[in-house]
Amino acid sequence: MAGVKRAREEEGAGGGERPRVSRVDAATSSYFEELSATLRSLYDDEERQLLADNALDEVEGREAEVAADAACSRVVEALLPLASPDRRCRFLTNCVAGDNLGAVCTR
Repeated sequence: MAGVKRAREEEGAGGGERPRVSRVDAATSSYFEELSATLRSLYDDEERQLLADNALDEVEGREAEVAADAACSRVVEALLPLASPDRRCRFLTNCVAGDNLGAVCTR
């Protein structure tokens, strides 16, 4: 028990916060931060759907990478219900296509 407690204390000794490990590049991370802010400012359903569809189109081919990133995945979770059914289906299909399923599955 003492070993577990000591390990937890040592983890907290370095500032208490773990560094964020991103699975996407800085530009993509920044893009999703902007998307989140823009999404909060929109109230028109058509504009929200257009934003969601365009955002999901923008990351086509990198769906698994974005879905597996801690910060981006939260924005994707907000965008998916707003996207058109066709765009939502394409995004989710691409998330699990080929070797992507393993990349999306995390602890």
